Amino acid sequence: MSSRTINHRTARAQWEVASPALRAAALPFVASRAIVLVALGAARFSASVFKLGAIARNASHSGLLAWDARWYERITAHGYAGLGNGALRFFPLLPVLARSFRAVPGMTAGLSLIIVANIASFAAFAVLYRLVMFELGDEACARRAVWLLALAPPAFVLVMGYAESLLLLTSLVAFLGLRERRYALAICAAFAAGLCRPVGMLLAIPAVIEVAVSWRLLPARERIVGAGAVLAAPAGAAAYLGWAQVTVGSFWLPLREQLSRSRRGTIADPFVTFARDARDLVHGTHLGTAEHAFWGAAVAARGVHHLEAPGRLWLVHGGRARRGVDGFQPRIPRAVRARLLPLRHRRCDAHERPQDLSSRDRAFGLSAPRLRDAGISRQVCALTRCAVRGQTSRSRVPRAMMARP
Repeated sequence: MSSRTINHRTARAQWEVASPALRAAALPFVASRAIVLVALGAARFSASVFKLGAIARNASHSGLLAWDARWYERITAHGYAGLGNGALRFFPLLPVLARSFRAVPGMTAGLSLIIVANIASFAAFAVLYRLVMFELGDEACARRAVWLLALAPPAFVLVMGYAESLLLLTSLVAFLGLRERRYALAICAAFAAGLCRPVGMLLAIPAVIEVAVSWRLLPARERIVGAGAVLAAPAGAAAYLGWAQVTVGSFWLPLREQLSRSRRGTIADPFVTFARDARDLVHGTHLGTAEHAFWGAAVAARGVHHLEAPGRLWLVHGGRARRGVDGFQPRIPRAVRARLLPLRHRRCDAHERPQDLSSRDRAFGLSAPRLRDAGISRQVCALTRCAVRGQTSRSRVPRAMMARP
């Protein structure tokens, strides 16, 4: 058998593994982009008609390169030189990858940035599908997970020239590598995550947990590689900080810029922030952040509603939250279980699925009841609202960043 035939069969086998994930990611990817583009048009209309001010008008006309994406665009075009210390808080992986597209004729820095961010976003959807399939083996649940990620309210930044899509991709690949004990893959992905954003270093925590759980079963060589997976994300961040030490003479300067109060990067207590937002909502001093109090209360109420409906657990696990199915047994404290079990007669029995999968379920992992229960229709509205707000926010930014480079 020739090597060409072997390579052809290997490529075909790899495609058969990857094609379900790519098909599951395609429609959520297109739908989320359509929603954000519609929201961008609404933002431009609102900024001009309602006269929201120069900052909101300029931000809405910057499109997918507004706010932090403008920094990334300048770094992609000119590097860090001449942009001041403020540019150092943006880690280099996204600009480096975007710069590689500059060799294409007619490719601008902004366009290459958006292309890289959206390719990473599409790949992240596919990897999430693969990860859920590995964990649960449920195709419908994996498809719903992709939809919920694509339509999450903050997911509009996955369309823009931000590093969040790249961080999401590298994090998911690292998790997949850790769960499958493919530690070499986890090392590469975690190192890239450390080069992408400062929070990428936190991947060391789940890596420690996963490696520790399997430590006794691992041979000596895999233990060494597993230790490398634990250290990979901090090593990626340290590589960039070391470059900063050589270039500007300060190892910690990128992190100090990231955490500076003027950049709104300080660490905040979420309970204090929630209380302040609730106070602003009552007094009307700053409704831009005060709406967080309303949505926080809505999420809390939704959580209480689900606690009172244990029969709906099958939605979360795609029908596999039933007792004894695939070895899944939800661990509920005895006191909570005593309160929940009497409510079962009002819901479907825990041993039965409320309805069978239709052909549309098998095709998209969705149906009208599941759309209501999973909240996807509400997420479409929330994603649109957040995207409009993201394009018309009145946050104070340097005026120089409003002009195109």
